[in-house]
Amino acid sequence: MSFDYDLFVIGGGSGGVRAARVAAAETGAKVALSEKDRYGGTCVIRGCVPKKLMVFASGYRELIKDARSYGWNVTVEGFDWLKFHPQLERELDRLEGVYRKLLSGSGVETFDMRATVKDAHTVELADGQTKTAKHILVATGSRPVKPNFPGAELGITSNDIFHLDQLPKSMLILGGGYIACEFASVMNGMGVDVTLYYRGAQILRGFDDEARCLVATEMSQNGVRMCTGTNILEMRQEGDQIRVKATNGDERLFDKVLLATGRKPNTDGMGMQDIGVELGSDGEIVVDDYSQTAVPSIYAIGDVTNRMNLTPVAIHEGMAFVETVFKGYPTPVDHDLVPSAVFTQPEMGTVGLSEEAATKQGPIDVYATSFRAMQTSFIGRLDQVLMKLIVSKTTRKVLGCHIVAPAAGEMIQLAGIAVKMGATKEDFDRTVAVHPTMSEELVTMRTLSRRAWFPGEKPTGYNQRSGTCDTITGENHAMSGINGGPWGGGGSSGGGNRGNNGSGNGGGTRGPQGDGHQIPEINGLVKKSQEQLRVLMGGRGGSGGNTGRGSGGGPQFTRGTLVLGGVAVLVLWWGMASFYAVRTDEQSVELFLGEFSEIGYSGLNFAPWPLVTAEVIPVTREQTEDIGTGARGGDAGLMLTGDENIVDIDFQVVWNISNAANFLFNLREPGPTIRAVSESAMREIIAQSELAPILNRDRGTIAERLQELIQSTLDTYDSGVNIVRVNFNKADPPTPVIDAFRDVQAAEQERDRLQNVADAYANRVLAEARGEAAQILEQAEAYRAQVVNEATGEASRFSAVLEEYLKAPDVTRKRLYLETMEQVLGDVDKIILDGDVNGNGGANGVVPYLPLNELRRNTTAGGTNWCVSRLIFCRSLSLS
Repeated sequence: MSFDYDLFVIGGGSGGVRAARVAAAETGAKVALSEKDRYGGTCVIRGCVPKKLMVFASGYRELIKDARSYGWNVTVEGFDWLKFHPQLERELDRLEGVYRKLLSGSGVETFDMRATVKDAHTVELADGQTKTAKHILVATGSRPVKPNFPGAELGITSNDIFHLDQLPKSMLILGGGYIACEFASVMNGMGVDVTLYYRGAQILRGFDDEARCLVATEMSQNGVRMCTGTNILEMRQEGDQIRVKATNGDERLFDKVLLATGRKPNTDGMGMQDIGVELGSDGEIVVDDYSQTAVPSIYAIGDVTNRMNLTPVAIHEGMAFVETVFKGYPTPVDHDLVPSAVFTQPEMGTVGLSEEAATKQGPIDVYATSFRAMQTSFIGRLDQVLMKLIVSKTTRKVLGCHIVAPAAGEMIQLAGIAVKMGATKEDFDRTVAVHPTMSEELVTMRTLSRRAWFPGEKPTGYNQRSGTCDTITGENHAMSGINGGPWGGGGSSGGGNRGNNGSGNGGGTRGPQGDGHQIPEINGLVKKSQEQLRVLMGGRGGSGGNTGRGSGGGPQFTRGTLVLGGVAVLVLWWGMASFYAVRTDEQSVELFLGEFSEIGYSGLNFAPWPLVTAEVIPVTREQTEDIGTGARGGDAGLMLTGDENIVDIDFQVVWNISNAANFLFNLREPGPTIRAVSESAMREIIAQSELAPILNRDRGTIAERLQELIQSTLDTYDSGVNIVRVNFNKADPPTPVIDAFRDVQAAEQERDRLQNVADAYANRVLAEARGEAAQILEQAEAYRAQVVNEATGEASRFSAVLEEYLKAPDVTRKRLYLETMEQVLGDVDKIILDGDVNGNGGANGVVPYLPLNELRRNTTAGGTNWCVSRLIFCRSLSLS
């Protein structure tokens, strides 16, 4: 079937424009796009860009105050909206022009009108035209909606706030999301009296509780009147103002009311459901992971899908669509760990899970610090900033990062890279701080703020009544001691009671079969890679004490355990002692815990037992990790040219353990880590254009380079791993890549040849030019010598005349001089007059030069005077 276009995009926002121009420019597809309003969409015309410019503008009030505190003699007369707004409009016009130029430059045909979908391959334009396309992409975005209450039509939306004729003196903002909070801060910064109503208990629902509470506090201190648990009952016009009646009993007049209570996808009247496209409860288009709708030829991206309504996400979805449909690489959209910022004052940046969300996934460690920044504390401001990391207690990965501070958006972008890469808390700790900065707190927080579990999921073994046991010792803290400890056995029928007189008999048996419960996170604490983990649960329960100190049974302990173990580290830990030992006979590593007690052994005042044994392969035994980077569909592959040219590479990394202790305690998940490091090394090789040996089938060179890069990376964090060698199984770029590479090589050789020819020609021309220059210089030198000789001769002649003149009598000297000058210098227009013959000036009373053709004779009582007519002075010559 023949179509007018390969792709028709409905919507000229950031996502739609990116998809259209990339599909046209990079794949040669025939593409058209329709937009009923202005190009650039919500972000450029009525969202991110104008809002951020208003954020900038609103921040200068406090900056000017700070400047005065820092010694600057500056004044502020207030914000001039009528000066700022036209400049804002000009910038939006410029950006819209950029979007139009990008589309036309990529060969995209545009229609400045609304389009609707008629069937799976047909769109209808507002002027009645119909266009067919193999694929249709809907990117119509969303729009703000007003709530339903009497007088709601009097309020404005976020679309309207950029087009105010003048800045209001007072404004009410209804809503508690990021749009409402951002504009509350902006208007407040511009000098508007701002009140914010929000029906919920706290603003910024869905963000980390600690972070949003600090934002609310700072906004209130900055002057925003915040009323939570409050909604609008009704509004009515009263003169030039709006009277608002609220659920909290307030009844006030405002110049403007901004209704920021939500947005709705733009699908009304699009005809989507008529052709089988599924819509959600809010009108959003339902799509799969590849942005495809229930109609295979129709896709949707951006806010119209209501997945994650952020401009960079829409652009990412547009790129994934092009990769999937036009480049042949099925690319699901990745919405995981997307950084974002809320441009309140102060800003909030966030990536990953909030503390509340993270607790639902398992136990977490929270590292948080709140402090006054150096810049503001110096001048006495009380502003607080927050740096917060959410860390998995089992894997130690940073699950979330939250920042409340000036420029938090800039900081969270960089922190987002580390979180996306799966960095651990220890990775952050190993990073050297940039001092003095606010962000250095992210890498200097060492003190655990708190631990958290989801309610009802707190693991056993954490000092609860009903017979659970102490985390470390396994001693029973409950009244009756029903259950055993996590590592020691408790009394299954009344284990030892600590602090209570009682009797108890033997408890559970050694190992997992007993009544003890293993703490879930203990696995993650010591588990490394895919090696088998063996947790030793300890021996039978101890006898019940009647002296106030009974104990749950500890794991059995034998002399052999210590004899085989070479003690490596001994530290204090919560009143406990712990050390680990490398068992050279089994090439395993055991972690020992014990309580200082009166139970000594062979002079060691320590009762240890093996807590956990991590099975480790022998040092001499080699492990092999298969690295596959190239198969589209299963792997993203290594792109050489940014399109479909993927190098299909399979290689093996052979490694063993060089330091068992470092391996156990420093390297988390050896297999995935080595694979990730290996793929990163290969990408570095490609980025540095070192792939030529593979393209020339010389894999050994690349293997050596890979081994070097992988080993150096692993060594940076004392992994205890030694890379033995790298084996290539396959390194086959597709034929187009090989052909292109050969073409590039041939072109480079031709370039080098032409360069050599050009260099030779340039050298020859240069030599000729130098020869000609030398010849010209020689001629010029000869001419100069001739002129000098002639001038020297003339000078000699004048000297001779002068000598004759000086020897002549005074009466004839005057006439002789004038006659000689007139004869010799009759053609000269001017001669500078600097003396006279009567001794009134000049050298020896002689006038050396006179403009003879401009002399005139005046007869006076004193005789005949000769003077210069054009010069500003004259001298008399007495001839009598």
